[in-house]
Amino acid sequence: MDPQIPVQNVQSEPVTVPPATVPEKPKSNNNILIVLFSLLVVLLIGSTGFLYYQNMNLQKQILSLKATPIPVASPSPIPDFSASWKTYTDKTNNYSFKYPTDWTMNSFGALTDPTNSFSLSVEVNKTSLSVTQWKTNKCIISGTNFCSDSFSSSFINFDYDYIQYNHPKSQYDSIDTLVAQGNQIFDFSLASINPNQSAMNNENTRQIYDQIISTLTFAGQTSGTTISNEYSIQIPSSWNGKYEKKSGQSCDTYTFIGKTMNYELFSICKESLADWTAQGNLPDQPSKLASSGDNVYVESGPLDVGPLTGDDLATYENLYQDYQSIIKSFKLN
Repeated sequence: MDPQIPVQNVQSEPVTVPPATVPEKPKSNNNILIVLFSLLVVLLIGSTGFLYYQNMNLQKQILSLKATPIPVASPSPIPDFSASWKTYTDKTNNYSFKYPTDWTMNSFGALTDPTNSFSLSVEVNKTSLSVTQWKTNKCIISGTNFCSDSFSSSFINFDYDYIQYNHPKSQYDSIDTLVAQGNQIFDFSLASINPNQSAMNNENTRQIYDQIISTLTFAGQTSGTTISNEYSIQIPSSWNGKYEKKSGQSCDTYTFIGKTMNYELFSICKESLADWTAQGNLPDQPSKLASSGDNVYVESGPLDVGPLTGDDLATYENLYQDYQSIIKSFKLN
């Protein structure tokens, strides 16, 4: 038996465990963030204030522009090119026009330009034809069926019915302007005097020709007043060239001049008061205009438009709208 080895009770000493080392956290950047945030807020507030200031200034400028009237330049008066021109008057046919002082009147009653290259003549024709029909007949009779189409001029601006066209004639050519007035057509022809010179292609002379035509007036038509020996009435200037007055023994008849036919607009007649009363007319008859001594003046208009059609019908109806005002303007002289 083995000898027992004495076991000593060894008192163990407590082991001291060092506390765990926690790594130290880095210092916070909170201060920097706070500064940056503060700067951002300041910038935002500053930008907002700046934009508000700019907006207020802009509104003030807009209000100032609205309140301040913008000066508008007055248009310069258009100079009268014919102010110093001479005036030609035809008392027989009751028309006149102006022409340049350097144009001369020759022995044939025609105007000649300063270069003696072109001549302007006027031909007056009594006819019931329209200007278009007159042009067609003239071209056929003269053997020049190739007359140009009608054209207009920017210088001519009046109420008369007119057309312009080029009229070739062998070595000579002309520009013709046909103007209708009553039962007459006025033919203003600018013709070349020398062969192979074209009035149509001479821009300067052609412009002066158009300006001459634009000054055309007819005596007794500018005021809009039509006067007979015994009475007067006010006829609008828009009627110029669209009617004619025919005087009979006791009646004046005012007739519409159409392109295809003529048609009565109205008439003013003088009757004896005894005859008029014997016909059963009353003193306050609507058709009675006035009375003077033993006579009475009465008016009458057509009951319908008859056979008028197309452009003639439209023009006639426009004229007839002025009928009542014309009749109301009646005055004894």
